[in-house]
Amino acid sequence: MIPIQPFVLAEDLSLEAQAKKLAKELHLLYKGNFQDLKKQNKYFRDSIEKKYFFILGEDRSYLKLGLSSRNKPIYCDFLNWSKSLRKSNLIRSMKGIPEECTVIDATAGLGQDALSLATLSRKIVLLERVPWIHALLKEGLKKTKIEDSLIQRMEAICVDSKYYLSALKQKVDVIYLDPMFTNMGKSKAKKETQALRELTDPNKNKGLLDISLKKAKERVIVKRHRNSKYFEGVKPSFFIKGRVLRYDVYKPKFN
Repeated sequence: MIPIQPFVLAEDLSLEAQAKKLAKELHLLYKGNFQDLKKQNKYFRDSIEKKYFFILGEDRSYLKLGLSSRNKPIYCDFLNWSKSLRKSNLIRSMKGIPEECTVIDATAGLGQDALSLATLSRKIVLLERVPWIHALLKEGLKKTKIEDSLIQRMEAICVDSKYYLSALKQKVDVIYLDPMFTNMGKSKAKKETQALRELTDPNKNKGLLDISLKKAKERVIVKRHRNSKYFEGVKPSFFIKGRVLRYDVYKPKFN
């Protein structure tokens, strides 16, 4: 099943020309401006409120489900995320890895997990194959100013992870994968996670673990729901399980 894609909207009439250009660059359909579409919303409320929109604003771009104020904008909120950085099972899964390491987040999404990994690494490369997600990611990195230089350690590249990893001439210390999983419990996923699940194709990640195991020097870390099957059916070296999430850690057999 091909995932749906968001429509591009200008936040107001003055941004329409830029929004049209952006839609072409991101290979998305342009739908006009936010205000005009909102006026039409009373006639098409049910259908519009179930659609995602990539909105170009004066200050920043963001993703939004529907047009009502109930659904808040979705964007790379690195500044806010940095305030809540704490020791987690993801951090624990990196135990024993030198802090001068390089990490590749091969399924970067909006980059929240990469921010945590940046606290334990010298450099982290964020790979994102979907152009509009990469655009949000790149803008988030550009606009965020964090004193401890975490953002300066992060580089975002729009590329298919399997192609990028296959082309590496040298192994990288750690490769991190979040191949996405559907809701498996009663708790509802955060709006950012739910949006990416609905708008991306998880089948594109098939074969990614095999390539990662060949290109990682120290370990491959895979994020799963605590009750999920092992990714690609491959048993990890060990795992760290929390209330909702599980991190499967693979140690490559050959360094």
